[in-house]
Amino acid sequence: MGVTGSGKSVKGDSPIFIKQGEKIICCPIGQLIDNLFQQYSHKIIHLKESEMLPVSQIKEGILEALSLNPITKQSEWKPILQLIRHFSPEVLYRVKTACGRKITVTGDHNFWILRNGEFVLLPTNQLKNTDYIPLPLEIPGIEKDLTEIDLLEILKDEKLYINGRSLILTTLSYKKSKDIIGAMKEYYADPSSRFYEIKNNKCPGLPLTTAYQLAYKLEIDFPFGHIDQIRIGPYSCKYTLPAQVSISNELLELFGYYLAEGSSFLKSEYFQIGNPDSFLQQRVKNALDKLNLHWTLNKSQDIIYVGSKIHTILLYKLMGGGAFSKRLPEFWPNLSQNQLAILLRAYFDGDGGAFSEEGRVAATTISKKLAFDLGYALFRFGIWARISKSEKKRKKEAWEVVISGNENLLKFKQHIGFNLPKKQKNLEELIRETKKSKMDIIPTFGKTIKNWRSDFKISQQFLANFSGVSRENLSAIETGRSNPHRETFKKIIKAFIKLTKKSKKEISLDKKLKTFLSCRWTKIKEIKQINSEDDYVYDFSVKNNETFLAGFGGLFVHNTFTMAKVIENTQKPTLVIVMNKILAAQLYQEFNEFFPDAGIHFFTSYYDYYQPEAYIPQTDTYIEKDAKINEEIDRLRHAATQDLLTRDDIIIVASVSCIYNIGSPEAYQQVSLEIKPGQKIKRKDLISHLTSLQYQRNDFDFKPGTFRVRGNIVDIYLVTGKEILRVEFLGDEIDKVSLAKDSLNPKFTVCNQQFKIFPAHFWVTPQEKLGIAIENIKLELQDQLKKLKKQKKLLEAQRLEQRTNYDLEMLKETGYCHGVENYSRHLEFRKPGEAPYTLLDYFSQGRRRDGGGSDPLVFIDESHMTIPQLHAMANQDRARKETLIEYGFRLPSAIDNRPLTFKEFEEKAPQIIYVSATPAEEERKKTGKK
Repeated sequence: MGVTGSGKSVKGDSPIFIKQGEKIICCPIGQLIDNLFQQYSHKIIHLKESEMLPVSQIKEGILEALSLNPITKQSEWKPILQLIRHFSPEVLYRVKTACGRKITVTGDHNFWILRNGEFVLLPTNQLKNTDYIPLPLEIPGIEKDLTEIDLLEILKDEKLYINGRSLILTTLSYKKSKDIIGAMKEYYADPSSRFYEIKNNKCPGLPLTTAYQLAYKLEIDFPFGHIDQIRIGPYSCKYTLPAQVSISNELLELFGYYLAEGSSFLKSEYFQIGNPDSFLQQRVKNALDKLNLHWTLNKSQDIIYVGSKIHTILLYKLMGGGAFSKRLPEFWPNLSQNQLAILLRAYFDGDGGAFSEEGRVAATTISKKLAFDLGYALFRFGIWARISKSEKKRKKEAWEVVISGNENLLKFKQHIGFNLPKKQKNLEELIRETKKSKMDIIPTFGKTIKNWRSDFKISQQFLANFSGVSRENLSAIETGRSNPHRETFKKIIKAFIKLTKKSKKEISLDKKLKTFLSCRWTKIKEIKQINSEDDYVYDFSVKNNETFLAGFGGLFVHNTFTMAKVIENTQKPTLVIVMNKILAAQLYQEFNEFFPDAGIHFFTSYYDYYQPEAYIPQTDTYIEKDAKINEEIDRLRHAATQDLLTRDDIIIVASVSCIYNIGSPEAYQQVSLEIKPGQKIKRKDLISHLTSLQYQRNDFDFKPGTFRVRGNIVDIYLVTGKEILRVEFLGDEIDKVSLAKDSLNPKFTVCNQQFKIFPAHFWVTPQEKLGIAIENIKLELQDQLKKLKKQKKLLEAQRLEQRTNYDLEMLKETGYCHGVENYSRHLEFRKPGEAPYTLLDYFSQGRRRDGGGSDPLVFIDESHMTIPQLHAMANQDRARKETLIEYGFRLPSAIDNRPLTFKEFEEKAPQIIYVSATPAEEERKKTGKK
């Protein structure tokens, strides 16, 4: 079996936040992966619809993603294990939050979300606009100042020159003159003359691109020699820059003012910064003076001009040429907090302001990229900004970056603020007037808080007084009319902890509850289907957490293919148990992508609607079993069990219903019918055998589980719904066996192989044993009638006798009856209390390559939620059955038609792998981990 990749991916233009060694990078995920795939094309693992590059294969070393720890809810760096690229599906989903962040993903990409007080993992197509997504409290950065930026890397493709003399002299320590002149032939008509001109400092410079190409030809790393001696500039100009530019406060301030108010004009070789504020103009002038740049002020237009080609190109390359293309410089994540604050302070001086009447600090830009870059950058200071399209009427689309709420404004003042006195004064007034942010809440916990209060048997007023929260606020929280602010939630939790210690009473106070304070929660505003316009979508596999920060503004998204890798390495038949049908369907699709050639199957309850048989003594109400069977799922269940018995490369994704009784696999195999060309069998005997397998004859409504007869041809629509088997007779012998794969437009192909036809229902008993089973049922009936009559329960005895005898007649005539599963203990010849046969027994009965039974792996996905369901199933079933037995609706043996107890489940599944980002106490004990 070979893994083909996960299929859960994000759009290529989605920004990601990663660390490479000591360097932090914020760039589109597609750009990063495409570049590395091109560089390491010989290392790529090519799969059916995916490509993967193990990070261990790249020389850049460890890559780490900023990842959400689902247990602690904290942000942390985690190694990226795989870089993944898939062909894009036709439809993608755009997820947008209330605070303006957004990301475009595939429909099966997972998000951790908060729903009804539960932290759960769901695919995009199952999200709701009432769910909340976690955001980091802040984004980590570099502690020390960034000292310099490498202009050789930034400007290597530009038509610029470097001082060639030092390079030539340095190269001579590695190579001979003739070698250098030989390499220069491709670029100069008289390379010898040019070599000596550069060496003797009679030539002003060497083209930067030529220097790189010469270094490649001479097999020398560039830049070689003393990089601090290299300067870059136009061929002949006033201004040059060192190859490594020192990052000063003045340079960062210039960058900030340029982002807000600047433009670059490459053809005219100048840049400008325009703003009417005289204080801001003076700060720009001071920065330019400190950088030794000559400037000119156009007073009528309030624009400062600087004529420097090298600086114009640098600003253009780092931050864009005009308002629409503006962005933070690529190196911004590697600035210290103080350096980033200088840059942002200058930017907000120009584009931003503090508006007390609106209760916010805001900046407006027509660059979408810059707006979302600012969203990331403000997270460095723990400032949660909203990003939205401006509602003001403009000729061009504009974006607003908004900071509101007292706690965010205080952080803005503390770390960033304004240089402009008037704006700083407005900020201070705004903070005095502003209340806490309405965004920073811990949502959907109202019911949980109410339940805790009930456990302590205290009133709302008492808890309100004890926690320091108003009763009106507490009432609104408990009834779901509002969500608690972060500080309010802290107070309530603190109060419950004090009450627990004071009363020495243990309640179900979730130990992990404090972890919900370790991140922020933003509500999903919109989930929209869009058509994909790209060839690929992209993904990471992240160690342990399988989450990474991505998207415009930064959201945590999730990916995993851990189970698939374990299956690939062990090569064992596998059962994956999940907590509901939705997740089962998702994993079923994914495993089909992981293992395209294996037998991947889906096994869940086949009821679309199910009302179990029950009796309510208080009202003397009998509720007959009522169910609507999903025929497609029934076919999938049969396909799963039949493949289990005939092949070993099998993976079954199942809901918790897989631990319920489905009948003996031994009997299921024993009654099966084998047919092949040349076999001696009469047509009527084949029909009789098909009927005993619960296949129904229907010459008109031909569907799975039926057969039809036309002359000497018998067509059998196999119960799996995949194939139609045609058997043609010549006398009392099978002449030909054909198979059609497409049931809608069947085209039969003659086959010479042997076929095995399994029963159309799970509960089957060989005919020679059915009579014994019926006699055993009769004996139990007589014993139970005696007990009921002895207890003076004559009505119950009469009811039981009538119902059971009717079922026995049906069993005798057809081998089947309604509710046959209630007699499964006798039909399977099990002892009272013995564990029922479930899907796990089909694994044990299955075929291995060495001829033995299967030794399966069992995964329990989201085990912290799935295991409680497995525990509860047997208890719930038993209570209902005991009432039916007591009042004469069922025999006592019906109690053995049940799910496995958890102890029985563990005995039948010795190799269990618990899969959970938030394991409960039981899983931790099993693995020996605290």
